[in-house]
Amino acid sequence: MGVIDINIEKIDEISEEILKFTMPRYDYLPHIYLYLEQVIDEVVFILKPVFGDNRDRWITPTMVGNYVKQGLLPRPSGKKYTKEHMAYLIYISTAKQVLSISEIKRLMDIQKETYPIAVAYDYFCCEFENMLHDIFCKKGQISFDCSAKGLEANVFRSTIISVSCAIYTRKMLEIY
Repeated sequence: MGVIDINIEKIDEISEEILKFTMPRYDYLPHIYLYLEQVIDEVVFILKPVFGDNRDRWITPTMVGNYVKQGLLPRPSGKKYTKEHMAYLIYISTAKQVLSISEIKRLMDIQKETYPIAVAYDYFCCEFENMLHDIFCKKGQISFDCSAKGLEANVFRSTIISVSCAIYTRKMLEIY
């Protein structure tokens, strides 16, 4: 039947790919020190299913260096990075799809006052996967639930919703 049938098949294919997407939880991030290129390779491997191949758009060594200078990331120990760095880079790479670096820094400052990195990162992973699942299962329709645990959680969750909607939009535009 033409373009519409092909597009529906492609939409289903893209949705299936996204529904398989999972992020490693904090305890499963590498426990060893890694060099910058290794960390970037890991972040790309994790996020490539949702952000695609154009990694220069969302993470480069220069960007990471700037994040350290701007205080988003702690300084590496020598030239080696930890799983804390990786968790923050995964979050920053995701949030920067819809927020400025100064807005991300403000959110991260709130996180640091509220929850340890391991708890915040695992919450982020869970919320991100759930929201992607929700959007792709409902073909772009979402329900905004403001029943989270407080203003901080709702602001954080709205970021996840925004990123997920942007991912959905970009994936659908790939079809047309």
